[in-house]
Amino acid sequence: MIFVIIENKLHHTVMIITQYAFLSLQKNSDRQNIFLTNKRSLIPDIFGRAEYSPYL
Repeated sequence: MIFVIIENKLHHTVMIITQYAFLSLQKNSDRQNIFLTNKRSLIPDIFGRAEYSPYL
């Protein structure tokens, strides 16, 4: 059971990192600023709540 939880959180973390890398490659600075200043930041998403991110 614990391994399933760890795997789930790791999956969300990888999704966030991938999405962040994708946004970093974009030239649209406005969207990057919205992402970086959004209250739904990377910190809560890494801990298993990535489904709340508007970019996923």
